[in-house]
Amino acid sequence: MDRFEYARSYSMPLEDYEIRHVEEQERPSILDHMMEHFFANEYILTTYFEKIRPSISEQQWQDIKDSFRQVHEDIAMNEPCFFAVHRPTREVAGYILPIIERNPKFTSIESNNREKGDVPLKSEIMSNWFACVLDVICSSVDYFKLYPEIETILDIDMVCIFPNYGNRGLATAMIRFAIDWAKSQKIGLVHGFFTSQYARRAAERVGFKSCKELDIMSFRDPEGNVMYAGTKPHVIPVMAYLC
Repeated sequence: MDRFEYARSYSMPLEDYEIRHVEEQERPSILDHMMEHFFANEYILTTYFEKIRPSISEQQWQDIKDSFRQVHEDIAMNEPCFFAVHRPTREVAGYILPIIERNPKFTSIESNNREKGDVPLKSEIMSNWFACVLDVICSSVDYFKLYPEIETILDIDMVCIFPNYGNRGLATAMIRFAIDWAKSQKIGLVHGFFTSQYARRAAERVGFKSCKELDIMSFRDPEGNVMYAGTKPHVIPVMAYLC
């Protein structure tokens, strides 16, 4: 089967795009794409930091961006990553950044699960966001407890389609590509949380099921304050696909 055949029903000009693994020399560019397109537009990031932006200094803001980049540098340089490339221009149209996680019960497998909270950051604000929001989401479902026989799972850390390439079915195609790759690697489950309605729909199209939904108002800072107070209500679905 043509690897793009599954996306034909979403009006995507399939002949104009290629989804492929990143090449080693392209890995440094992932971080630039991430800061330009993901950090600047992802819903739970922008909603929180737009709220606190007026109350922090320029140096604090720079430290926040540097810390976010720092956390993802090791992931971008070492984990699988897939690009969607626009064939006529050879421009990158989007990317998907997954993380391989290993079941600690299989002692023969050397664990290299990457925990964002283990990285010391110079921004306390960014550290608190990771601990009080992202880590809470990521730990809300224990997949290895639910499926103890599974040795490895794939965490979709980011799905990012660049602004000029939206509404073409690329997110759906890229998630499907990640699933197909996971199956080829004998990975038992693919999971992620999808903060935009477009990403959620894309995941649902390829068979992801919701395991849990988290109210954005449930996240609290170390002092117990509601972090997203004053923002619009929003529910974050934590979803999985059994391979």
